Amino acid sequence: MPNEKLQTEKNLLQLAAHGNEAAFVELFYLYRHKLYSYILKITARPELAQDMVQDVFLKLWKNKCQLDTIENFNAFIFTVAQNQVVNYFRRMNNETLMLSKMQDRRQGFERCTEERISHNEVQQSINEVLKRLPAQQHLVFKLSREQGLKQDEIAMALKISPNTVKNHLALAIKTIREYLRHKLEIEHLPLLFILMQLFKNYF
Repeated sequence: MPNEKLQTEKNLLQLAAHGNEAAFVELFYLYRHKLYSYILKITARPELAQDMVQDVFLKLWKNKCQLDTIENFNAFIFTVAQNQVVNYFRRMNNETLMLSKMQDRRQGFERCTEERISHNEVQQSINEVLKRLPAQQHLVFKLSREQGLKQDEIAMALKISPNTVKNHLALAIKTIREYLRHKLEIEHLPLLFILMQLFKNYF
């Protein structure tokens, strides 16, 4: 009996290797439950186990021309399944590590920034420097920041080109950044932090 089963499996592999879908489906039915149980024991996640079984057979079908060269298909298919599980956990570990590092960096930046400057201090300094901007630059910045107008809307309202509006905003932010850098004695004040202060009502 075992020899007959092995011979049948060999025939299925040969047929599948030549693109016979019915033979490949038969292989799927022969192994799907065993693979599912194996993966489920490791992952303890039914939906994930189902997906991985499908991924295993999808990978086999993409490389079907090699199926008739496999001597021990049972060992081979469980090795493929094991690799799927290992790759999954490796990817999850990398993502978790990456998220953890990003969280640490964000918290570190917030702690560092909050220790050296406060939001109120920054906002007060911004208000000071705004008074020193040239009249039209100040107006453009005010329309953008306080009224939330887009660059083309500001250009239309003031009858100037959108490019001029863009330049005014860029110069205003540059002036504010330089002023804060000297005022608060911070050598590399992140532009993102300034922008969040300037436009916090629009996030």
